[in-house]
Amino acid sequence: MTYQLLASDLDDTLLNANKMISSGNMAAINEALGSGKIVIFSTGRSLEEARELFELFPAMRYIVCESGASVYDIKENKVIFSKYFDREVSEKILAYAKPRDIMTQVMMDGYAMLNEEYLYQLDYYRVPQYEEHFNKTAKIVPNVFEYCENSNYKIGKFCLYHPTIEEREQTKEALKDLPVVMSYSEESMLELSPVDVDKGTGLEMLCKYLDIPVEETIVVGDSFNDLPILKKAGLSVAVANAREPVRELCDVVVADNEHDGVREAIETYLMAE
Repeated sequence: MTYQLLASDLDDTLLNANKMISSGNMAAINEALGSGKIVIFSTGRSLEEARELFELFPAMRYIVCESGASVYDIKENKVIFSKYFDREVSEKILAYAKPRDIMTQVMMDGYAMLNEEYLYQLDYYRVPQYEEHFNKTAKIVPNVFEYCENSNYKIGKFCLYHPTIEEREQTKEALKDLPVVMSYSEESMLELSPVDVDKGTGLEMLCKYLDIPVEETIVVGDSFNDLPILKKAGLSVAVANAREPVRELCDVVVADNEHDGVREAIETYLMAE
């Protein structure tokens, strides 16, 4: 099989523990792009959270972001596909989270939006590794809930961070009857996406736009929110540090995110003659 496109997750797949892209991974991606292959990011991040990485890859053009709720053409500054929560559903999620001990992040207008106070509580919500990232890329507001109440918002994704896994499961149970897609990525965080939207949806929309058979794609991932897109791919690839269900699902396993697993996938499968 000849593959035309490789989609890589970012956190804990392409990015190492320091949220950096290794020189090996960087070189492999740029070589593939230079040869005419398509390499994209497939991420739960918002567009603006990923934008700082684009300048490392001048020939990269597309991204699936917000866990599939948005597909974007970087060069043309054009939205290829987007899906938002119905207003009523958003209001119910916000109403549930507002009085509770939940760090609520909303993705809208290409940004990940957070309360300023959350930046000093990341240890408490079990995501201290994102301190620098949030400070650099998040849209910081005094109060997410008031911002939404006073704007004509369209939300593509919620990230609900909890102090414990048990509290995350309580939120999952409380919201289970809403028309949403639920997934995990970080330890005690619950991702909420619009119904019928996931990273796999985003890949399908991009392939349709580019007239590429989904069977001619490779996807590299590590976590639960990668499962839908890995199931859609022609070749599903897990980095060695991936969660066990991801490794079990995938066709192949490559090196972990500290040892150029994405480079291995590119050189072994995308660039193979």
